[in-house]
Amino acid sequence: VERSFLVESPRGELMQVELLRPVTAAGGEGFVVRVLDECWETWEDTEDIGDAAVLVDAAGAVAASTRVCPALRPNTVYYAVDLEGETRVWAYRLAGKHKRIEVVEVLPTADGYRAPCFWFAPVYSQRQP
Repeated sequence: VERSFLVESPRGELMQVELLRPVTAAGGEGFVVRVLDECWETWEDTEDIGDAAVLVDAAGAVAASTRVCPALRPNTVYYAVDLEGETRVWAYRLAGKHKRIEVVEVLPTADGYRAPCFWFAPVYSQRQP
């Protein structure tokens, strides 16, 4: 395991997301997702996180509802990798027999600046009358 993150799903489940190997090529190993059972005693492997997408970056991970963020694919883990001159965003679909990682976006970096990629999740609040 390269990295491991705790994430709360939009459904309120606690998930453990493990990056198995740095994702530097489409043939990378990918992710394992475990969900804490209802009794909060056992981690169970899952290939179904419902309408959630997990965004993993250099510092942590966050889950988002694909109903609220329709540009994200359900049941998918996204990971950004900074390479020479660009950032590649990879998508790893959890379900299915033949899992694969694919590049979904390539973003150029500014000249002379290579900061790690971080995700930002909007937080909405509603004032009570």
